[in-house]
Amino acid sequence: MGEQKVLDDFDPRVMPKAIPALGPQVAVDENGELLPPAEVAAKLERALEEVDADYGTTGKDPLGWTVAVRLSIEGLAYVPLQLTWSLDGVDVSETWQADNLAYRIIAKTPHDTGIAEIWVPNLHRAGSYNVNVRLTYEADGTTADLERLGLPNG
Repeated sequence: MGEQKVLDDFDPRVMPKAIPALGPQVAVDENGELLPPAEVAAKLERALEEVDADYGTTGKDPLGWTVAVRLSIEGLAYVPLQLTWSLDGVDVSETWQADNLAYRIIAKTPHDTGIAEIWVPNLHRAGSYNVNVRLTYEADGTTADLERLGLPNG
């Protein structure tokens, strides 16, 4: 992450509507059905056991990193999108390898731009990890990319 290019300027007056989501996708089962709150809490607790934490007077505070993602959404006004992230690397558990929802995004104009900040955990195990970020169509989960829209890539 330290070697990533600095983000170019963007017009802050034109921003898509983004609704943030936190933590790993633990609220649904393999069939997409909502889990009971107690089960969701237990899964989240198990996932956070793999994350470094500060111990303070109010309890454990999970440690992690913030990754900034520049968004430029063209031709998709009012199309629901999802920005997801996952980790890969040696000894990354299935929980953190899975796609985790960061934001639901709905562009309000034909060309919206903005920056999304995503929190990713600092795992106990030392090693090199990759943060994978995807923008997908909410309706079918396919990746939103330039080729699919018939636009030039680059």
